[in-house]
Amino acid sequence: MTRVTNLMHQQVLLNAFLDTQSKYAKTEEQISTGKVGDQFKDMAPDTGVLMSAKRTQAQTIAYEDTAKSLSQQLSLQDLHLNAIADSTKQLRQTLTEAVANDAGITVMEQLEGVFTQAVAMLNSKVDGRYIYGGTRTDTAPVNVSTIDDLQAAASIASVFENNSTKASVKIDAGETIEYGFLASDIATDLFQSIKDIADYNDGPNGPFSTPLTDVQRQFLESEIGDVINAYEGINLQVAQNGLKQNSVDAALERHETAKSVLAEFISNIEDVDLAEAVTQLNSLEVASQASAQVLSDVNQLSLLNFLE
Repeated sequence: MTRVTNLMHQQVLLNAFLDTQSKYAKTEEQISTGKVGDQFKDMAPDTGVLMSAKRTQAQTIAYEDTAKSLSQQLSLQDLHLNAIADSTKQLRQTLTEAVANDAGITVMEQLEGVFTQAVAMLNSKVDGRYIYGGTRTDTAPVNVSTIDDLQAAASIASVFENNSTKASVKIDAGETIEYGFLASDIATDLFQSIKDIADYNDGPNGPFSTPLTDVQRQFLESEIGDVINAYEGINLQVAQNGLKQNSVDAALERHETAKSVLAEFISNIEDVDLAEAVTQLNSLEVASQASAQVLSDVNQLSLLNFLE
């Protein structure tokens, strides 16, 4: 027997229809954006975890950017340090050949080249800041530009303006790299050898001649050992820079791995399963059409229909 649907029944049907429509619209948006939602409330059960993961992700990216910048500077420092080391090695070769060939005419020319290159490298800047001055980045770390200036200096130490604090930076949550090198650490021994050779050339037993005098030969032989010591000291700086580069490379690998893991973790929370969402959308479409039909049928019932 047919009965009249009461107001409460109509309201229940209407609410069900509106709920289905809301779910349909939300699922449509999820398919369009690929995301579960655009607010944390849309992912309420995982909100705390998601916020923590995103903070970690942002921190990882920041550390990675810092490590990338540091890697570039270490590469530049490697270029500079190797250039100074190579020219020091060439100076050793020049002295060795001068003694072997009994010819000192090229010694001072080679000495000038080594000194000029070393000063240029040590007074290098990155973004307007001197990189071999410790934390004193606004002043050229070497205050002389010619061998004459070096010879006139009160001491080798006085030609360096760098302080003793080496620059450092944090590249991971638990890792800080001291990446700075000091001009005085790099070139003190080299500059001392250059000054000693230049002073001898300008002294009573100079200038170096071809053939060499006995005292000139003896002096150059003794200086070869000092230049070798300077070369080994610079090579040690090269090696230390390389170790720092290895640490930065390892950190970059960790950051890349962490970014991938975090991205996948966040995606599992934020991103919608498109195949599942499409299936759900189709189901909601059918349900919505059915609800609309039922609601329409109910609304068409009237007391007159019932009486008939």
